[in-house]
Amino acid sequence: MTMQSADYMKIDNRTYTLIDVEVGKQIVGCGHFTMPEGYSSEFANDTNCWRGYRARYFVEDNVLYGEKKNAIYYEESETLDEAETPRTMIPFTGSCIVAYAREDSWCNSDFIEAYVLYEEAYELYFEQGELIERLSLMSAIEKARAISETDAYKNDIEPYERGQLRKQIAREPLKYKYDERRTYKWRNDGDDDW
Repeated sequence: MTMQSADYMKIDNRTYTLIDVEVGKQIVGCGHFTMPEGYSSEFANDTNCWRGYRARYFVEDNVLYGEKKNAIYYEESETLDEAETPRTMIPFTGSCIVAYAREDSWCNSDFIEAYVLYEEAYELYFEQGELIERLSLMSAIEKARAISETDAYKNDIEPYERGQLRKQIAREPLKYKYDERRTYKWRNDGDDDW
């Protein structure tokens, strides 16, 4: 399994990695974007971007906006470029998890429990594109850090069990429901063909 390209959300001049979206929902499925001529879904051939696009989100004055990045393949020159759509208001209703790490940090975003490895994380809830609720997930991050420093964690717990423990800790403070098996990047709810 290849780790998938991350989507990002900019809030208060800070760029967060989008970790997951509430089960049964897709943020980008709510937006309408028009791609330039020559568009092709070449990213879909990348093993790290099976969806064929990447998204960037912005919360400005508590309103959600988005941009979609796709590949444009020019047959005559056989070159591949990325194209961005214009920024569009996204009327998304649902929750998501975002996490922040310094630019020099490497963090995975393919698994919901990955957010406990970041510096800070939030659960956000939107109604028709308006940010209604921002819940801190620092309690889970702090708990995971404390446990990972113990000798028992370092010496006695097998890697699989460590992952299961991180997953349990990560899910404890969540208010909304997320898929038990995979994050939004691995789900295809028939809403990806926009």
